[in-house]
Amino acid sequence: MSRLTRMLSRNIKEMQGSSLSLLEKVQEKIDNSSFIIFFRDWYYSFRAFFINLPMFLRFAWGYRAWDYTYNIGIFITLLETTAKNIRDHGHALNSEKCARRAFTAAGMLRKAYIDDVANKTHTYLYDKYGYSFMDDYKKPPPELERRIKRMKTIAAKREQKEERELQEAAWKYVHKYIQNFWD
Repeated sequence: MSRLTRMLSRNIKEMQGSSLSLLEKVQEKIDNSSFIIFFRDWYYSFRAFFINLPMFLRFAWGYRAWDYTYNIGIFITLLETTAKNIRDHGHALNSEKCARRAFTAAGMLRKAYIDDVANKTHTYLYDKYGYSFMDDYKKPPPELERRIKRMKTIAAKREQKEERELQEAAWKYVHKYIQNFWD
């Protein structure tokens, strides 16, 4: 028997003046509370949908399946949003610590994937050797060109090593504390 049928039969009995049995009273209490819970969940689901809609539309608009950096950017944004909500609305004893860890992980991922390491290395080499070795600069003499080529390979290796180290450190931190973000 469905909830609506039970409610109708109880209402008909009450209108006729007959009393409800104990089982019918218990069923009425359960039906009313489950209806209220269903309505409340429905309302909060729609409310959360409309609150989160602009963020997810922005994610969907910029999404490209081949761009892993954008996916990591989405993860960073969601991690920061979660950390902000944990910090502002968290009621657990360690909510402040979890929020700090989430912000730290997001910052490490942002530094490893979004911020450029390449500019730092080129600036360092320019300061050290005093000659611009960018591709769009005028053609240097052959011996200087070999030296610049070697400097470019050294810079590229250094950049790759720094990026790899930053990425590994960020993911180690995320894997270590990801379970504790939402506990």
